[in-house]
Amino acid sequence: MPKSYIKGRRIEYKAIEELKKKYKCFLAWRSAGSHSFCDVFGVSREKAYFIQIKTNKLLRKDIEKMKELAEKAPENVVFGIWLWEDKKGFTKKIMFKK
Repeated sequence: MPKSYIKGRRIEYKAIEELKKKYKCFLAWRSAGSHSFCDVFGVSREKAYFIQIKTNKLLRKDIEKMKELAEKAPENVVFGIWLWEDKKGFTKKIMFKK
């Protein structure tokens, strides 16, 4: 397996841990090999989370895409982009909801 895949998978599992602990998601999973709009999903009693993980750089087009999706979704659905920076962890979390 390529190093980039292994690194991405490891970061996604860290995001799953955080969804469970900080966002109280009782169900969280990753979209393996994802080339879709999100990498990690989480469900709590009140909300559903769709998270795109980025490493070291955020692009405006990705932020706009998540914002557009959030505007079309029900109020209890949250879309987010989390930025992972090497040796720092998650340094930025941009969350969108209706």
